[in-house]
Amino acid sequence: MSASKPLCAVVGVGPQLGFSIAKLFSAHGYSVALLARNQSNIDQLAHRIQQAGGVAAAFSSDAANERSIEESYARMKAQLGSPEVLVYNAAILKPGLPSATSFDRLVDDFKVNVAGANKWAHLCSPAMKERGKGSIILTGGILSKMPMKQYASLSLGKAGLLNLSSSLAQELGPQGIHVASVTINGFIKPNSLFDPEEIAKAYWTLHTQPKDKWQLEYEFKGAKKSA
Repeated sequence: MSASKPLCAVVGVGPQLGFSIAKLFSAHGYSVALLARNQSNIDQLAHRIQQAGGVAAAFSSDAANERSIEESYARMKAQLGSPEVLVYNAAILKPGLPSATSFDRLVDDFKVNVAGANKWAHLCSPAMKERGKGSIILTGGILSKMPMKQYASLSLGKAGLLNLSSSLAQELGPQGIHVASVTINGFIKPNSLFDPEEIAKAYWTLHTQPKDKWQLEYEFKGAKKSA
């Protein structure tokens, strides 16, 4: 598989937003790496991109496990190279009230919701620094600012992820790396104001912004799906 194209790595790929982001970057001439825990699911999604003429590969990766992250990054790098774009879209979406969320679950969820993003940034940023360019885009949500008791752990995670995005931007921005978050102000659903294909365009917009126009946060407030 050719590693000559620039690479976009999408961590936390499912059939909606993650796949839509991968498809969009592929359509713009990028190789795409699809990373998630279920190898069979992402193999099927990668195959769909390949059938459309794109370069795509799937790599099993557990965002809660540091060793798994390191191993999947190494496999990806050997096959496709180091990414020019990192999209972190992994999250634990299980509901739960604060009083019903155990200590261990809160810690485990935090690993996926926040710590995994930081680990992936650690791995991908050195090559971006060498190039003097790159993008790290994190999938945020309205829960970072308007927490819901029914999703206490995810609300904490999205708040932490927004904070991490700002800290990474302060550290890596001067070295040419655009770090930003996409705050999705609603629930993702095909053929709605929060259609995943429309949301995916925010990631491309952030990646292609000139440095003097860089946004640290893109608030997606809804859009009608293009014809």
